[in-house]
Amino acid sequence: MTILVSVIQDELDRNLRAQAAYRKELSQYPQGSLVFKNRKSIRYVYLAYRDKNNQVRTDYIGKESSPKVKQLQQQIMKRKEIVLLLKRMEKDELQMRKMLKKYGESSKG
Repeated sequence: MTILVSVIQDELDRNLRAQAAYRKELSQYPQGSLVFKNRKSIRYVYLAYRDKNNQVRTDYIGKESSPKVKQLQQQIMKRKEIVLLLKRMEKDELQMRKMLKKYGESSKG
């Protein structure tokens, strides 16, 4: 069992390092989501998010066809992918910790 415990511990350590790296990367992307509003048959885009006081804010970004909007859409999509990946990694971490506890070993972290 010590080989199994060693492998699980190594995988847990790798998982924790990866989570830290993804959290650091996550801080580089904008929070919130895009809101599209129609005004006189033109679609305008706003970024909706919560500020430090937990109030919903909307910032004007530009017309739907602007390059800034397209860039922001890509950044928000990437952020959502990273958030989903982090959730899966946290679930895996919990399973590994349970396995280590079951086999009588203490886990790091």
